[in-house]
Amino acid sequence: MSRSSERAIGRGSMGSTPSGDPAFGPHAHSGSESTPGGVSSSGDAITRLTASLVRAAGVTGAAVTLLSSGGARELLYATDEVAQDISELQFTSGVGPCIDAFESGSSVCDADLSSEAHASMWFGFRQEALELGVRALWAFPLSGGPIGFGVLELYRASAGDLTTTQNHAALDGARHIAAALLTGAFTPPITTPADSVDSDDFNPFTRPQINHAAGMISVQLVVGIGEAMSRLRAHAYAERRSIVDVADDVVSRRLRFDGHSAGD
Repeated sequence: MSRSSERAIGRGSMGSTPSGDPAFGPHAHSGSESTPGGVSSSGDAITRLTASLVRAAGVTGAAVTLLSSGGARELLYATDEVAQDISELQFTSGVGPCIDAFESGSSVCDADLSSEAHASMWFGFRQEALELGVRALWAFPLSGGPIGFGVLELYRASAGDLTTTQNHAALDGARHIAAALLTGAFTPPITTPADSVDSDDFNPFTRPQINHAAGMISVQLVVGIGEAMSRLRAHAYAERRSIVDVADDVVSRRLRFDGHSAGD
């Protein structure tokens, strides 16, 4: 595994990027001014910055995830289905560049997932990522001073390192995304739809049933939420199923973890 940078992304100066993309230069905006059509740009800040970053860094897609040391996870945005699947795979398997970057506070890169040199790394994640068509991955921690709160993850469908210019664009883009989150230019959308809430506020990437299922498993097994989440992940991994699908089964009472019959 190579490291594209050995420093965390913080609240320092935004700077400019050799990429020339205006989203990452000194004239970049992450405020809440309104945009054509009446949509607040604050609600679109992460979408806009991430889309610009994908172009500037020459990658295929990206995802922005909030994380906590307690294991909580919230996928804020993914550019495409593969980026979303990559995030879910890491959450299920408990390993991957996103997790390493968050825990280490340093950028993590694997420019060739198919390389035999790192075949044993991220066991349970690497092969499935390759099956999705992913060939290279980068993860950049997002932080406010010394406190990490998330990760920007990039992927590409072809192997190869980022160029110096592209890496600078990724670092600069991560700073802008962190700043948008820290300054309140982006308000995380709600996680459950409701008749009284505008559908534009609903976050389609959030999977609230996972936390719900963990709570139910915690009660069934009389264990803490952390242990319940680990059991949920382990079951999904062992069954080679999506953790979301397993969580759906638990919440709908088609699956129990205490040996009792489903539906009890």
